[in-house]
Amino acid sequence: ESLEETQKLGSAILPYLREAQIAHKIVNALNENVAKHYDSSQEYSDQFGKTITIYPASIISFEQIAKDINHIIKQNNLQTNDSNIVGDRLLDDTGRIFYRYDGASKSRPGEYDENRGGDKYMAADMTTTDDPFVNLRFEDKV
Repeated sequence: ESLEETQKLGSAILPYLREAQIAHKIVNALNENVAKHYDSSQEYSDQFGKTITIYPASIISFEQIAKDINHIIKQNNLQTNDSNIVGDRLLDDTGRIFYRYDGASKSRPGEYDENRGGDKYMAADMTTTDDPFVNLRFEDKV
């Protein structure tokens, strides 16, 4: 993805995240160009690859955030067919929203079950029946 595309995506999504006070981090490519969306105390990540990583407060909030961002991406014509994040699952039809489960596993509460890459976006002891987003559908807002 080009720097220009990354900056357009950030400029479209970051105001929403800030206004909704949603925890997130961004790639360094966005720092100077979208810094106007942040207070001077905002910390930036040296993350590479994912333009924006979002940390939703709950599964319910994640679903709404994903739907809102899906709409923002379409409204700004920022869809892509050329996107892949190893270890994450594509969620929507914009080619931009991915997710994975990193955290405590079901069988070992309190133990971190790191993401292993490939098509393994879930904890080792999860199945698709444990994933509430397998059948999530997006409706275009009018």
